[in-house]
Formats: sequence, structure tokens, C-alpha cells
Amino acid sequence: MRPAVPISYQRRCLVLLAAAAVAVGFQTAAVKTGAEREIFAAVARTVANPPIFTEGDGSDEKPFGFRARAAVAEIQRAKAPVVVSIGDPPTDGLGMVFQESPPSPADIAVILSNLRKLGAKNVAVAAVLAWKEPDLINFKSLEVILGKFDMVVHAAPLARHTRVDPMPEAFERASLSPESVTGDVSRLPIINQMAVADVVFAPGKGLAGFSTLDDIKLKGRVPMLARWEEDSENRMVLAFPLLAVLARYELPLGGVKVRLGEAIELSPEGPMVPIDSDGCLALPPKPVPSRVDVSAEAMIEAKDGIFPDDPGLIVLRDDQSFAPAATRRFSRDLASVMAAIGSDGGLAPMVTYRRISGEAALALGGFLLAGMWLACGLGKFGRNVAFALLIGYVAVAQFACFGLAEAWYPGACSAVGLLAGWGMCGMLGRGRETAAPQVPAGLSPAPAAVVDPAFRRTSIRSVTIWREPAASAAAEPVMNAVETAPAPLEPLPQPEIPEIVAEPEAPEAVPEPDAGVEPIEESAAPPVVELSVPKKRATKTARPKRTAEAATATEPAPPAPPEEPIPTPPPATKRAAKRTVAKKTAPAKVEGSPAEAPPPPAKKTVRRRKAAPGAAPEAPPET
Repeated sequence: MRPAVPISYQRRCLVLLAAAAVAVGFQTAAVKTGAEREIFAAVARTVANPPIFTEGDGSDEKPFGFRARAAVAEIQRAKAPVVVSIGDPPTDGLGMVFQESPPSPADIAVILSNLRKLGAKNVAVAAVLAWKEPDLINFKSLEVILGKFDMVVHAAPLARHTRVDPMPEAFERASLSPESVTGDVSRLPIINQMAVADVVFAPGKGLAGFSTLDDIKLKGRVPMLARWEEDSENRMVLAFPLLAVLARYELPLGGVKVRLGEAIELSPEGPMVPIDSDGCLALPPKPVPSRVDVSAEAMIEAKDGIFPDDPGLIVLRDDQSFAPAATRRFSRDLASVMAAIGSDGGLAPMVTYRRISGEAALALGGFLLAGMWLACGLGKFGRNVAFALLIGYVAVAQFACFGLAEAWYPGACSAVGLLAGWGMCGMLGRGRETAAPQVPAGLSPAPAAVVDPAFRRTSIRSVTIWREPAASAAAEPVMNAVETAPAPLEPLPQPEIPEIVAEPEAPEAVPEPDAGVEPIEESAAPPVVELSVPKKRATKTARPKRTAEAATATEPAPPAPPEEPIPTPPPATKRAAKRTVAKKTAPAKVEGSPAEAPPPPAKKTVRRRKAAPGAAPEAPPET
């Protein structure tokens, strides 16, 4: 692995510019896409108990803020509704005021008509408008009176059975699509029909919410949502108190956002209702009485001043003692639930977080740039530690500003810029190719060994060992360790000795002999004899078998001493050598020819060349 090297000043500037560009680009994208609000919510969850609800966009006009769930629900009685109670018939002997008990459609029509005369534009009917055998004329008059209000909110019980009924139009107009709900909708209570048949709704514009959910066990909790199960599409049905609060504050139904396990947001500027994952109120409401409670019998006369100024939405409630238990419980908690929804009783006050000042942002940014500049000049380990410390410093500054100064510091963009600079430092700070190692003084580099390719594939032939020169001795040459230490070294190849050719001497003038006689003169030139020394073939010793022990040998074996040539005694005298040569050159004796005297030996001059050291000695002349 190549070692890390410090980064030059030019590259440090490049790292700082790239980190700053990445940080600014990330911050711009986070503001445009709304990701910064999610980052703010994530930081807020670390200091507040969930669920929390964020507001604002981080600008100076709308700074970030969040609300957390309150430990105790705070309910304002002013948010409670004005109630017209339908109770039991009076027992003072005056007789019944209404025609029937419970009131007939005609009686309900009279009550609603007098409300209309007193100036009520919207009305919420919490009593179930259902009769077994109603009078058609009275039934028609009730529908006409309901149509004169701007908005009418109805209540009806729902249930779940094997038979699936189509959703009534009043419930369908007040329902939400699954896209408006965030979370697991499968945990919501499932309903598929109305528990009471032939319920009267305002024609054309009436909204309906459920009062109770029959055959569904909620263990005393107050449901706010239910899921109407149909074959084609599932719709989210709202509870009657939610619809009544929407009608009181004239909030649009399309602005309702549901986050299961957190809250129901009635509108961006409206109240928020904390709920659990099953769609029920997260905190049980405190008992709160209605703001004004008027009996239904008092509405027959409809005197002025019966309602307070600005009564808001008036609720017609069923308080009869012979009503079902679920209906009585619903009527008892209606004012408390509506007051809790309207007063944001389950949430703590809003906490606002403005951005840090420009001077503080410049100071923090300058410190980070200086730290990055110094970190680029360190090695790999030191650089990693420095960048990790800088990121930890950003996290500490983020939470210190959030928790102590209640200010928002965009630490995510600084952390992303640091990560980008860290990555560039890793790429620019890689090690460069190192130069060849320098040979110490007094040592000569070992020659490159030529290895047989076939042998190279099987094992290592030799290992080069460098020895440091001793302080008091001359430097020793570097030697190659032979693999087989116990075996003798192969003998070095002997140099070839060129052929030695005796130069012939110029022949001397010889007088012609007499006829018939062939005299032999001693001064006659002998024939030239070429002497050549045979080449000595270098003997090869059998290569010993290489073993693992020989391959790991670290000490070279001592070289064998060169073989000394055995000296051969020279000839005794030059005359003996001449005789020998003459004997070789004498003509053979032929039978039948006259005996001829052998010629005298001729003189021979032979130049001898000194053989190289270690060469084979010259063969002596034959005697």
C-alpha cells in the first residue's frame, strides 16, 4: 500500500472550495424541497417527547417551531358548544310540551325553525333523526327546514356486520380518501353499515359523522376515525365532534391531514388533535360542561336573549334517560370532546426557533474552513481524526444552539460539506510511487538472476541477502545464497583455450644429391607438424534435488577450492624430442627395396604458449 502524503496548498484551496459549494447546494435544495423542516423535526424529537408537530418554513417571516404533547390536557370552557338539550318530558303536571316522546319529526322541525329565527346559520344535530313509522307530511316539513341552514352536521351510529351497505351520501361527503391519512390504516376500526335504518339527513349539503361504533371494543377510548370497508374503495369516516368543530370555525374539509400515532391537523392554521395509532384521542378529555345549556321546551317560545352573543355552532343533543347506553355516554362527553378539540388541549405551547445571526454563522463557518485547511496537511490517520472531530463539533454546535439559545443552526449542510471535503482529501492524498531503494555505501547491487521460466513457475531459485559492512572491516560483496547448502557448488565454466599452431620456419637451401643416391642432410627442413591442444569439456555435476530446506537457506555455502593441475615433467633434452619427431616422420621400410639409411633428425622449433590458470596442461610429446 502506498503511503499517504500531505496535500499541497493548491489542492487545499480546491478542497475548501468544493466543500463550500456542496454545503451551499445542499442547503438550497433542502429549503426548496422542505427537507430542512424534516431535519428540524428530527432534531426536535431528541429534546422533546414525541409526538411533536412542526410549523413554519425557516424564513424570518415564518420561523421553525414545534409543539409537543402536553402532560395534562388544558381545556378552555369558552371552546365548549352551546347546547339545546332534548330531555325527558316534564313531570310538574303541566303536561307534555311535544306531541310525542321522543319528539316527533314535527317537534324537531319546530325547534329547528325557531333556531333559524334566532339567527343560527349552522346547526349540529347530535340526536339521531330516525323513527319507525313517521308521518310523511311531518317528515317532508323536517327536510324543508333542514335545507334552510347553510350547514347541517348529523350524527348516526355505525356498525360492522356481514352485510355490506353502500355508504350514505352525507357520510361520503364528510369522508377522507386514504391518501389524506399517513400511517397504517389497517389499525382503524372497520365499519360497513349504519346501526339505525331510515335516518333523515339534510338534502344536498348535509354532512354526517358517527356518534358511536357498535360491536367495536375500544376500552373507554374516544374514536376519531373509522374505515368504511367497501369492495371498490375504502373511505375514512370522521367522528361527529370533529365535523362539529370544523363547522363551528368554518374550516374546509380538504385541509384535514391525519397522521396516525401523532395528530389530526384540522387545517394549517387550525387546531391539532393528538391521536394514537388506532385513531382515538391520545389523552382522555376532562369533564367540561357546555357553555350554555338550553332545554328543548324553551325553544317553543324562542325568546330573544336566550343565547349569548356570538353563540357559534348550536348543538341539538339527545339527553333522554331511556336512550341506549352508548348514546347517553356520547351525549355526556360531547361538550368535553369538542372543547378539547377546539382548544388544542392535548398539546404544549408553540416554541419558535429563529435562525442564528449572520455574524455567528460566519464565525462557525470560518472555524470549520480553518480546521479543514490544517487537516489537509496531516497524514492519513491524523486527517481522519481531524475530520471526525470537526463533524462532532458541528453536532455539538447544533444541539447547543437548539437547546440553550433556542436558535436554529443548519448543521446538516455543514456536516455534508465536511464529508465532501473529507472524501476529496482521501482522493488527493493518496501515496505516490516511491523511488527505487538506494544501495548502502560499500555494497554493490546484486546482478539480476536469469531464472528458467519452467523453474520459475514451481519454486524460488535463490534469495538475495544484503549484509551491512562491519565498522572495522572492508565491505563484503553481496552473494547469492545457493538453495542446496550441503551440496557442492557447480564448477564455473572454464574459458576456452584457442588452438596453438606452430609457425613454420623458412626452409634452408639443400644441394641436390647424386644420381642414384639420396643423401640425407641434417640441414634439410623437416615437415611442419601442427600441434593442437584438445578443448576440455566442462564437466557438469548432477544438479541435486531442491528441497524446502534448501530454498530457505540464508547462509551461502563456502565455495570449493579450484582443482590444481597435475604438472607433467618436460622432455629431458631437445635432442630426444627431435629423435621422436624424426622417428615419426621416417619412411616405412618396404620389402624388396634396398635398405636406406634413415635421414638424420631435423631441427624443430615449437613456440609454447602459457595456458591460462586452471586450464588443462599440454600433452607431452610421445617418446
